[in-house]
Amino acid sequence: MANTAVTAPPHWRASPKRVLLASPFVLPLIPLLARWAVGQFSAGYHLLAFASAALSLVIGLGMVVALAATFGLARGRVHSDADGLTVAPARWLDITVRVLCILVTAAAVAGVVLWWRGDLAVLHLESSRRGGTTTVGIMSVIVAAAGLFTAPRWFSTSGVMGEIRLTPATLTIINGGRTTTVGWDDIAAISDDYGARRQIACPLVVRLATGRSRIVNLAAFSSDPAELYWLLEHYWRNPADRAQLAIGHAAVRLAGREFSAAAPLAPAGH
Repeated sequence: MANTAVTAPPHWRASPKRVLLASPFVLPLIPLLARWAVGQFSAGYHLLAFASAALSLVIGLGMVVALAATFGLARGRVHSDADGLTVAPARWLDITVRVLCILVTAAAVAGVVLWWRGDLAVLHLESSRRGGTTTVGIMSVIVAAAGLFTAPRWFSTSGVMGEIRLTPATLTIINGGRTTTVGWDDIAAISDDYGARRQIACPLVVRLATGRSRIVNLAAFSSDPAELYWLLEHYWRNPADRAQLAIGHAAVRLAGREFSAAAPLAPAGH
């Protein structure tokens, strides 16, 4: 098994075009914002300088997160105990996303204060300095409110990115501020396809018997999301094996790529 790799589900996107195409346009903003922040600080606009520096860091960290998820640079954490198997994003990636959320919220709060004080006029967003600054102010209020509303997740055990838990009886997905716990027998299908219009690199689509679906991007949870996908698919497809989730064998199965026949293995070197 050491010389083989699990083949990705057929509907996953093979090429990270969006991240690569965006990089030349996004990355130059980092030094520009940083330099502008220094200039604003020297001019005495300290809060505006802070907001600009925070945005510079947000862009940089955001690109790190996007590249890590796209190219599988973050090895996920796997924990097995008597309750079952838990899969979570890499610790450094989880911390980076938490810091990213804090910086975005801090920059937005700074924007609200600047708008309230009338200091956004220094941005010269338009000749009247009214409509443009109002737009920035309203956007800052919305982002700040959303950030503060989700603040408890910054310090929660499952973090901002969440985790996936498998027990002999249930599957739990914590992601995007939502927690879904469903019995294995209530899952109608596990799929990798949720339509051509939506853009998620490595989607897991859990279709419930009620007709509803839960979608999560597995690229955030593992450096080899295909392995995680086929593990989930295996335990859904094979009820007799679910007891293994409580005795630690699921982690062994994941490491050894011991999945059902639905998960083909690519030849060595592919």
